[in-house]
Amino acid sequence: MPLVFVSEAPTASGLTYDDVLGLQYEFPVRYRGLVECGEPFVYYKGSRGVDDGRPVYFGVGVVGDVRPSRRDGKSVADVADVEFFEHPVPARHSDGKYIETGSTKRTNWQNGVRRISDQILANIVELASAGVPTKTKGESTGRKGFASAEHASLLERYSVAVAMNLLADEFGSEAVTEMPPGNPGYDIMVARSPGDLHVEVKGTVLQDPVFHLSEGQRLHAEARGEDFRLIVVYNVDRVTRTHLVATLLGPLDPSKVDLKPEAWAGRVQPARVSADTASQPG
Repeated sequence: MPLVFVSEAPTASGLTYDDVLGLQYEFPVRYRGLVECGEPFVYYKGSRGVDDGRPVYFGVGVVGDVRPSRRDGKSVADVADVEFFEHPVPARHSDGKYIETGSTKRTNWQNGVRRISDQILANIVELASAGVPTKTKGESTGRKGFASAEHASLLERYSVAVAMNLLADEFGSEAVTEMPPGNPGYDIMVARSPGDLHVEVKGTVLQDPVFHLSEGQRLHAEARGEDFRLIVVYNVDRVTRTHLVATLLGPLDPSKVDLKPEAWAGRVQPARVSADTASQPG
């Protein structure tokens, strides 16, 4: 179930946490049962973290590995697929109702980590979507030869439409919901019993069903298990509207799919930066 991570502000008692936005999140160990690898989350700033005192949601991501912190009583979660909103989303609508509760009643704001529903997360992402399109979902900004953003966007729209039709034929159109742009971990949700199905869609013009999968998407697939599906729409020709489809049911089993890591994420420790480097003009 999606989570809210309160960040960028001291607590009421003045405590601070070793958070590195986009890389790791430190939290009290009492929340350890909530924070699971593969869960989507939304970043939140309370009234103490913003200049005008109005709480906001300011980004989304997926929980990675979780480990004990070097500080007593705390744990640390790696985070992946982080997208920061260009325009943070206020915690309340213009009519005064809170996004998390759907009413004027406040939620348990003092909790640094709290659960929300898939629908609430989708609502937040949708409200923020006008400020998020700086990077097409799935685009790797450093990858040589990556197609234009316009091509990638059109290919993604085509591929998602193909997947939506396939899922509607299987489950009924009323059960199939496309998630807003920037939704972390998956593109389509299928309402079913006993658990909703999360579907990640990939599209390519190549003749083989190859795809790029972010670490956050991989973690989400692993966490969902049999409630996850990968659909690869390949050999796409948008002019003739022809394509092939490969579908992987359940977790990304190595016997069914070849996955190869391509990059490492890191952070230089401040003490390790040389004086010469630190003094260079930006």
